[in-house]
Amino acid sequence: AEKEADTVAKFSEVVEALEGQIEKLAIAAQSKAITEVLTFAEEYDQRRSKLVPPEPPKGALQPRIALTVVDTHLEVVDAELAKVDGLNPVLLLDNFKAAASSLPSGEPGETHRERMRAAMEK
Repeated sequence: AEKEADTVAKFSEVVEALEGQIEKLAIAAQSKAITEVLTFAEEYDQRRSKLVPPEPPKGALQPRIALTVVDTHLEVVDAELAKVDGLNPVLLLDNFKAAASSLPSGEPGETHRERMRAAMEK
């Protein structure tokens, strides 16, 4: 029983480290790679659900990183739109694309959809 508890604890540490790295990768990814990272996260969640215990302490990875990625890219959009001079349209468009491609459907992404609509109206 002690060996099993040690194995579960070690597994939890490894999974937490992996999820942290995937979150960082998703935030740093450009719009084209975001789809691949989110697809990986979705596949990961399907497999991870079969490895219980332990339960994922932060919940499923894909929805969590999707909203984090959208937030990160919308912060860049907001900062770019707040500039008085020197607006970078390529940076603006790339971040809009990245945010849109990461946005989850349904209720979880509704606040972010409103934020994107407001940014587009500026």
